Amino acid sequence: MRPLGIAALEDKIVQRALVEVLNAVYEQDFLGFSYGFRPQRSQHQALDALSVGITRTNVSWIVDADIKSFFDAVSHEWLITTLKRIKEELRRRWHISIHEQGKWLRKVVQGYFGYHAVSGNYPRMRAFRNQVTDLWRRALRRRGQRDRTTWSKALRLAAEWLPQARVLHPWPNARFDATHPRQEPGARIVHAGICAGGAR
Repeated sequence: MRPLGIAALEDKIVQRALVEVLNAVYEQDFLGFSYGFRPQRSQHQALDALSVGITRTNVSWIVDADIKSFFDAVSHEWLITTLKRIKEELRRRWHISIHEQGKWLRKVVQGYFGYHAVSGNYPRMRAFRNQVTDLWRRALRRRGQRDRTTWSKALRLAAEWLPQARVLHPWPNARFDATHPRQEPGARIVHAGICAGGAR
């Protein structure tokens, strides 16, 4: 009996060949809404198709949909905690160059937007970016007694280093329409009554 673990090279070759054969045989039998373990189909596309199916067709019942609005909004307490951590880290980084601070803050804001940039959350993303800009301005002013970092300078730095708030994760309907632009039943049929010389 061979112990489970890392597959041998021969096993991987056989598995890959078997996948190719089974895909060639069964791919034509799958329905268009089948997404499980199919080539070039992901779980995100399955969720988008499900959302479109629910919102654009007559649905009698849904078996399991318990995560509604889970990512639509950020808890205020979590936002305050994140801003406090950024403030403490800026205090630790007071004496490094503005260039290094800007690179670090860009990563922080990009990471925040990468997770929270969903439709409906745009005002909070803008508020978060503005709060980070304000914290950065205050940190720069506290670096020395003669520092006179104004709002205009802070806004220029933010424009240079911090990404603008934008929705990175649109509604499922928009994603589905982008990947399936012509989903109407008759979309493949072009109108035959028009020709270059005009209708006759």
